[in-house]
Amino acid sequence: MEKHEWTAEELETKCLLLPDWVRSHERSDTRRYKHPDWVPFPLKLDGKGYGRIMALPYPQNVSVFTAYSLIVEVCAKMPERGILMDLDGPLDTLDLATKTHAPVEIFEMAIDVLQRPKIGWLTVGPVDEWVASFDSQRMLKLYGKGNKKINGEIGRLWIQMLHIQDNEDWNKNPTTRAEWQGMKHKVDELKAAKKKAGKL
Repeated sequence: MEKHEWTAEELETKCLLLPDWVRSHERSDTRRYKHPDWVPFPLKLDGKGYGRIMALPYPQNVSVFTAYSLIVEVCAKMPERGILMDLDGPLDTLDLATKTHAPVEIFEMAIDVLQRPKIGWLTVGPVDEWVASFDSQRMLKLYGKGNKKINGEIGRLWIQMLHIQDNEDWNKNPTTRAEWQGMKHKVDELKAAKKKAGKL
């Protein structure tokens, strides 16, 4: 996915966001697409947050969950997925209603409910903190805290690079040279990810 380059002004902007976006609504295949046509949705009917929403009086409970589902779909289309802000600025309840063709009232109700501490499905924060937070969540999801997966991948790449270097003319061949350089670039990326993940 092509990453949006935020300006300093945008990074300081506070907006609505889904704090567990990466853990709940991203998978390896969805991250490959700039404009996904679907979004993962966890099946946690026994979760506390879901239970507290459903414990609200009808039809408030159904309206709040419907609004949240629509917010997730809108978030999947944002420059930084999970953050309700496009290139024109933060989205408000009227923007959400316009994009989804749903009543503005359900979003006004949902934003209040979803920010309650015992639910926490929605929060408000500055873009810069959450861009960094989402990057960290992605690294943990990919490599884990123990870094076993990342160490194994680095080792595998180094072995392949050494096999290429066994041919004394490898650096004169454009194909093998490009292949070696691509592997070296991937190793550098993995080392940087490992270093950053280790600080979490």
